[in-house]
Amino acid sequence: MKLLQFNILDGCPSKARYEKFKAWMAKQDYDVIGLNELNDWDANKLQTHAKEWGYDHSVVFEMETSPYYVGFLSKTPIEIIRKDEENFYHGLLHVKTKGTHFLIAHLTPFESSYREKETKQIAEFVQAIKEPTVVMGDMNTLSPLDDAHYQREKLAERLAKGKILSKQLLKNGEINYQPMNTLLEAGLYDIGFTGEFTSTFPTPLEHDLTKAVIRRIDYILANAEFMKRHPIATVIKDSEVEAISDHYPIACTCYL
Repeated sequence: MKLLQFNILDGCPSKARYEKFKAWMAKQDYDVIGLNELNDWDANKLQTHAKEWGYDHSVVFEMETSPYYVGFLSKTPIEIIRKDEENFYHGLLHVKTKGTHFLIAHLTPFESSYREKETKQIAEFVQAIKEPTVVMGDMNTLSPLDDAHYQREKLAERLAKGKILSKQLLKNGEINYQPMNTLLEAGLYDIGFTGEFTSTFPTPLEHDLTKAVIRRIDYILANAEFMKRHPIATVIKDSEVEAISDHYPIACTCYL
């Protein structure tokens, strides 16, 4: 089984990015794909492109409370388990295919204390599932597994200088790792963590990397049952994806 997680930045509203995204997707070959920021994409639009790309099944969560829709593509039939926009700022889509649960998340970009509530809810969902389970998406949160890197970069001090980023990522002057800790303590494993820091945001698109706060905020997490498949995840970094979004996609290969 091969998985992909990709935040495509506002749904690729410009024609140039839209065409680049479609062309890139047409060359990919995954079993399932989780997508964030499908702004202005409806079920018909996603289904049409999904079939062009080789995916007969697709779901887009067209929320009323957020324009940042989440979506899911699969080569096998999809069972919709949950669509939740009451407890999640950008919604949570929970589906099942091929005996595996997938929770596609896009957590709030604002106060980290709100993400504590969102991840607590996800933890409760995950702990109630006994089958293989994956949680993936733009979590907008930092991981304690990357703490050594952030300490070297003196990230907390840098974040404290900005009003917006300090609210997003700090609590009492320190990096708030609690949202990700909640997921890890719920029995989820961070597949993308290799021991060496690899950022997922931002790309050079719309960002000056000499001034940007480089961080890892996109994740593929899995429970113990899924880990039996020996998954390996990598962040895709090349000029093609850098022209599509300000997030790098994450690919994962595992063995059924």
